[in-house]
Amino acid sequence: MLERIELEVKNQKEKLKKMHNYKKQGKLNRASGKRFELKVRADLESEGWIVFRNSNDLKDNKFKQTTGHWNPFTKTIIVSQSGFPDFICIHQGNKDCAPNILPHVKFFECKTNRQLSPIEKEKCEWIEKNLHIEVYVASKDKLSLSDHIKLHNEITKSKGEKRGTIIYKRWNE
Repeated sequence: MLERIELEVKNQKEKLKKMHNYKKQGKLNRASGKRFELKVRADLESEGWIVFRNSNDLKDNKFKQTTGHWNPFTKTIIVSQSGFPDFICIHQGNKDCAPNILPHVKFFECKTNRQLSPIEKEKCEWIEKNLHIEVYVASKDKLSLSDHIKLHNEITKSKGEKRGTIIYKRWNE
């Protein structure tokens, strides 16, 4: 009898070791997402865009300031919420050639896996329909180096693209 109980306890301990630690995974995912947003911002700024962090969210067909959210696990208010989309970017272009042209505005949402939720897709649709501003999704290129060599032509390879580059695509493509 005692051996059976000890065996059950041992099996339960092994199961607990194998269980996924969601708290740790959540922290890692948030940190990875933040690093990716910083990488996207630096990339856009290097291409001549002026980048603004968006702290507003689209609610009831209006842009409203994001508010803090209660986290029941840590029993604190999370105030570092980002709006949708993540970045509002402005590009003036070449002022010497055409000084009277209005700046070009685009919205960028950062997603490491390029998957928008249905609510985010509705927001993108509303923005493009009502504001006439293009919404792009910045995502990580997940292809391996060997896949890059197989799929890209000589021009792409000569640019020096590598695994982990940022891909910018319209939200509905």
